Amino acid sequence: MTIKSEKRIATRKGCGIYLQEIEDDRYATHCVQYAGSGKYFPTFKEAEAYIYKRWRIRLVGDDATAKRG
Repeated sequence: MTIKSEKRIATRKGCGIYLQEIEDDRYATHCVQYAGSGKYFPTFKEAEAYIYKRWRIRLVGDDATAKRG
């Protein structure tokens, strides 16, 4: 597993929330890191939905718009 890119989304309670794009992994393409633990997702859309559900943060920018066309 190799981290292809990492983007800091926000900070909550002094901890950063990071969205990582992963390559060379059979099951996951994205990972959300918060407070020292990570949650892995097979698609960007699932990671985006998790971020919104947990922290009410909508992703805006090149990652979010690239997937919509």
